[in-house]
Amino acid sequence: MSLGAFLDLEFDTQALPAEQAVATWLSRLHGFLMQGAVRGMAIDFPEWLPAAGGIGARPGARLRLLGATEHLELLQDRVATAQLLETTRSKVVAQGTVPAVHTAVSTTRCHRADRLAKILRNPRSIIFTGKEGEITDEVRLAARKIGMKPEVFLASQTLTQQLMQARRESVRFYCPSASTGKDFEISVRRAPLPAVSDVQRFSTYGLALEGTSIPSFTGV
Repeated sequence: MSLGAFLDLEFDTQALPAEQAVATWLSRLHGFLMQGAVRGMAIDFPEWLPAAGGIGARPGARLRLLGATEHLELLQDRVATAQLLETTRSKVVAQGTVPAVHTAVSTTRCHRADRLAKILRNPRSIIFTGKEGEITDEVRLAARKIGMKPEVFLASQTLTQQLMQARRESVRFYCPSASTGKDFEISVRRAPLPAVSDVQRFSTYGLALEGTSIPSFTGV
């Protein structure tokens, strides 16, 4: 898989939140790739803002598509892409060859955040792994108020804290499912890596799979 070329999209965040625009692009790219309309492609967020202070990570106003030159050109030639640019209030602001000098990042799905959220939506799946002595009278009272078993309530509090931390370090996107039409949650995180990996493996959302990194650069 070649990542020798890039295409930068910029969103009008005054007209549409960046999270909503990105979610739409992720969903449509998934469809394009599943249909074989375009070939392997990776994504990055060149203006990603990591969590700082009381504010969680944010995607920024740009989405970068990386791939082979011919694949990016094919994507731009599609009528559906022109419609997508209009729908998401986005425009192409830069494109070309990936610079020879660059750093490396990984933009991956935060499965931990998605998994914790799924568990918390179904209290029956919550398992208490603590000690009986941790269940205080205060815990019992709080659990009783919401009709939950004390041990499940206590475990859910721990899981909620873990979820909040995972979500703080990632960004949630609600993508429409191609099969059900309902929105589902994808949490994405971005982290710097020592070097671009030789093996390039990506999901049909353009998100890096385990052990995969991509070139990162600024100034375009």
